[in-house]
Amino acid sequence: MEARSQHPLARAVLRHAEAHRSAVPQATDVQALTGRGIRARVGDDEVWLGNERLFAELGTLDDHARDALRAQVTAGRTAVLLGSRVRGGGDVRVRGLIAIADQRRPEARAALDALHAAGIRRVVMLTGDNEGTARAVAASLGRVDEFRADLLPEDKAAAVRELRVAHGPVLFVGDGVNDAPALAAADVGVAMGASGSDVALETADIALMTDDLGRLATGIRLARKAEGIIRTNIAFALLTKAAFVVLAVTGHATLWMAVFADMGASLLVVANGLRALRE
Repeated sequence: MEARSQHPLARAVLRHAEAHRSAVPQATDVQALTGRGIRARVGDDEVWLGNERLFAELGTLDDHARDALRAQVTAGRTAVLLGSRVRGGGDVRVRGLIAIADQRRPEARAALDALHAAGIRRVVMLTGDNEGTARAVAASLGRVDEFRADLLPEDKAAAVRELRVAHGPVLFVGDGVNDAPALAAADVGVAMGASGSDVALETADIALMTDDLGRLATGIRLARKAEGIIRTNIAFALLTKAAFVVLAVTGHATLWMAVFADMGASLLVVANGLRALRE
């Protein structure tokens, strides 16, 4: 069921299966259930793979399954449930559980430090994972001011709008299909280009061409430098034109002044813009 998915959790499951040389049957009629999981057919069975929300909707969570889920959440893991029923009838039964532990990237803490140093006032983590997993990851990072868990794609977009009202302009970073609404809702959307989904890349304003989180602070620094150069160029061009107009009206303008005000100013603006290449 996970074979066609690009989700990080799906890739983790596939890597584990490949490492154990597990025999993987072919899934058909695969249907993605946004923010919840996957539905498909495997042989004669209808099969569901997803989070607690999905199985609560299916009405198949018994006390045993809930206890297993709580144990994984307490340990800071993301739990993926597997359930099935024989084609043609019967209730959906929980058949198993896959527990996946999120590993923070080695560069993540340094990247958050760099963001704070760059003037980012507040770092908020928005995730579809459960609260236990989100809390464990936020605690390991140390520089997360707030986290919100168990979010569907539309919940992430709503959270971005709330944060804008409370704190001002929002920069949102994401890489998955579920992040696309939030990327569109943010003042600036940044997609992680190397691992990002096509939808995220098309929706974002900026695509980082690596998965190095440290590039976020670099991107902010470059954007500010570019803005400063643009403002300087506009001010210089306007002042040059204004000065030439005054000289022309008073009769002091010459042909060479006109050439400088036009072509000379353009060349100086281009030369000033090339300073960005020093980065």
